[in-house]
Amino acid sequence: MTVLLYATIWTALLLFAAAEAGRTRLAAGNVPAHWAWAAWNVGGALTLVHLLVALDLRYGWNHGAAAAETARRSAEVYGVGWRGSIYVNYLFVVCWFAESWRWRRAAGGRAPSATGTWLLRLFFLIVIVNGAIVFAVHDAGRVAGVLIVAVLLWSWTAPGGVGRLQSNAGHAYIKSGTGKVS
Repeated sequence: MTVLLYATIWTALLLFAAAEAGRTRLAAGNVPAHWAWAAWNVGGALTLVHLLVALDLRYGWNHGAAAAETARRSAEVYGVGWRGSIYVNYLFVVCWFAESWRWRRAAGGRAPSATGTWLLRLFFLIVIVNGAIVFAVHDAGRVAGVLIVAVLLWSWTAPGGVGRLQSNAGHAYIKSGTGKVS
């Protein structure tokens, strides 16, 4: 079952990075790749499955034990053991699906704000770096985490120049079911 635990989160993070590339760098003009939104949502669902599998297999559905272990690992890395850090994982999943909703709203012509997009990206990046690089238990996981972060940074960097960042806020989206660009 450890395979299921790790396969779900690594597949989810790969889909996260692919979806971000699909709606930025691999977009046709300002229209995200047709598969990007589906990849985003499957990745979010796999992240939720990962949390449930971890809570079941690692902690026997004992949330207190999960919170204590997360705090212990945080203390090992950062010197501060905060039992509330497990809620950051839950917030990550909520934000993942909230971003899916924002993405779909943008298809209706309501583009998300650039500030909101970048704050969300920063939060995602912090959680991914912590989970996939800092807290990874194997070197292969750390390497995979670095590659995922590299794809995200590449995706979020405008093609016009290194260091110039782009936001999805200005992107056009295909309206669901119409095939028309908004």
